[in-house]
Amino acid sequence: MKKATKKTAKKAAKKAAASKRSKTVIEAAINVGFGNALFIRGDAPGLSWTKGIPMDCKGADSWTITMAQVKDAFEYKVLINDVHWAIGGNELAKPNATNSIAPSF
Repeated sequence: MKKATKKTAKKAAKKAAASKRSKTVIEAAINVGFGNALFIRGDAPGLSWTKGIPMDCKGADSWTITMAQVKDAFEYKVLINDVHWAIGGNELAKPNATNSIAPSF
């Protein structure tokens, strides 16, 4: 029984390590003001250009979203309250990496 437990533990550890590697993270450093939220739109799996997905607030000026299943680089843009677009062109995210931006509005 000990061998089965060790095999199960090894499989779980491998799966967890693979899961960590396959995450694409977008970090935005901006204070959008109390009561506002930051959203993301784009062409990655799970995103669209017509309706944004809310990002997670990690602090007064820190917003993130973590996405799985991203295999290719993709364009995206952040919006305040899914209404006000960030100034400038689209951002380009690399898959399986942490992508940091400091958008302006």
